[in-house]
Amino acid sequence: MSNGYKNSPIWWWFTVVAGFAALGYWALDAQTGGQARSLLVILGFVHIVEAFYALILAQRNGLSKVALLWFGHTLVCGFMAIILLKKTIREQTAS
Repeated sequence: MSNGYKNSPIWWWFTVVAGFAALGYWALDAQTGGQARSLLVILGFVHIVEAFYALILAQRNGLSKVALLWFGHTLVCGFMAIILLKKTIREQTAS
């Protein structure tokens, strides 16, 4: 896309959302809930940090108009979105 935003494949969205949903379900379990809750909090924190990194990276590389899209995309999809963002930046600087 010429606007500087690309989407991850649908299978990646499905995998990440399903994984978070399953982990959230297991976090409610009485026996395994403690470990699952801890992992859910850690993974949530990592996704938030990645999303802010993507926001800053997009803004610093001339993608301010779509930086919030990259933030949301990375918040859900994680590192796959960052890889795609870096590829988009490389393509735009090459052209």
